[in-house]
Amino acid sequence: MKIKVSDRSPQDVASQVFIAGLYEGEKPSESNLGRLDSSLGNRIERAISEGDFTAYHHELFELYGTRQEGPR
Repeated sequence: MKIKVSDRSPQDVASQVFIAGLYEGEKPSESNLGRLDSSLGNRIERAISEGDFTAYHHELFELYGTRQEGPR
């Protein structure tokens, strides 16, 4: 397995797995995750607004996409 750290836009990264950080209280639309979340149907933003994800310290949120969306 190869792990690479990049500061490129999430949409520009070709990967089977993508890990992104989000601060508590931050919305994807306020970060560089906005375009990615938009391509995923705003599922991250919706999980936050519905209380399913808060971005607390050490909290993880797994989101599964399809080959047509998200990282390539």
